[in-house]
Amino acid sequence: MSAYYLCLSLTDQRPGTAVSVIGTNSGNTASELSLECFVDNISIGSKPFGFPENNQVFCEADSLSDAQHTITLRATVSGKQPLWFDRILYSPSSSVNLDSSLIMVDAGDPAVTYSPGWQDMMDNRRENGGKMTLQQGADATIDFSGEYLAFIGERSGLQLI
Repeated sequence: MSAYYLCLSLTDQRPGTAVSVIGTNSGNTASELSLECFVDNISIGSKPFGFPENNQVFCEADSLSDAQHTITLRATVSGKQPLWFDRILYSPSSSVNLDSSLIMVDAGDPAVTYSPGWQDMMDNRRENGGKMTLQQGADATIDFSGEYLAFIGERSGLQLI
């Protein structure tokens, strides 16, 4: 069985206090995939998974010192399915100018308000699994200052009866 190895290392010039590495596992089982993340050469481990999913948190760390950091992702895949690195999210220092930055607001952010009919999604890999609704006409509203808004979601295995 052949394997491939991925090592990605990135140093951000902007100071920050938290980081998440997001990617897609297209079906490798836990025995076919070895994944570990490091911040400043210190292991922060990885989140458990072994089934196909996009927008998956591979690893995350919060309460980092308010400084520049280097994040490293090391993965070895022996299965036949690809592993995709999607993006890195970080929480910038309060001193960072965000005028031309892309800002992510997740489902638990107080800037988002929900009409009746929304419910929390359970997710054992991250604290906030998001929100979902099956109610026609349910609204989610966000007030923001900027040029555009993009929605990033994740497909649920939910089957409607």
